This record gives sequence, structure tokens and C-alpha cells, in this order.
Amino acid sequence: MFFYPHLRLSGCIDPSEPFQCPQSEKCIALQFICDGHPGDCPGNLDENEETCIAAKRPAKENIEKFLQAEYALHGTKLFTFLFGHKLSRSIEENKPFWFDTLASAFSGNQLTVMINYRLVNC
Repeated sequence: MFFYPHLRLSGCIDPSEPFQCPQSEKCIALQFICDGHPGDCPGNLDENEETCIAAKRPAKENIEKFLQAEYALHGTKLFTFLFGHKLSRSIEENKPFWFDTLASAFSGNQLTVMINYRLVNC
């Protein structure tokens, strides 16, 4: 049987250090997440792959707003290009469901690359 010390994760209070290190009460500034320098968080957990992916991922809400804006500008053209005619028709029939679903599914995937490219090149 293993006993783990009780660790109270209280959240970060100082707005200049809003990121709470995983499995710790320590808080750090966002600029120190995945900066390549060990020692910011205990066990260097601010440098692990999962944390780095999450830190670089746009918020789901931002992706959903992007999808809605693209739809307003171009109709189903973007979705037809990305997913084909069949799924594009389904998106047309149930936009709220699909915008939410796509934003959740692609918030850390290839769509993020496409969104970032589109935002930079607009």
C-alpha cells in the first residue's frame, strides 16, 4: 500500500505568475512554460511534452469563433475543402454541434496550424 502526502492545490493568486506547476503549489509566469530551462517547476514538469502542447494550443473558444467567422465569410467552402462534401453538408445542417465538436477535436491538432497560418496571413 502506498501513501501519498496530501497536496493542496490552491491555485495562483499573483497575476504575474498565473500558471500552477503540475503536482505542486508553485506558480510561475507563462513565459517560463516550455522555455527550455529546467528548474522552473519541481521535476521540470513545465517542460514536459503535454504541458508544452497545452501551452501552445489556442483556446477551444477561439477556434470555435474562428470557425464561425470563416463560415460567415465563406459558407461551407472551408469545410468542404477540409472534410469533403458529405461532412460539409452535415455541418451546414447542425452548425452549433459541429462548431463545438470541431473546436474540441482540433484545438491541438492540424486545424490549429491552419488557423494560425490563416490568422497570420490575413
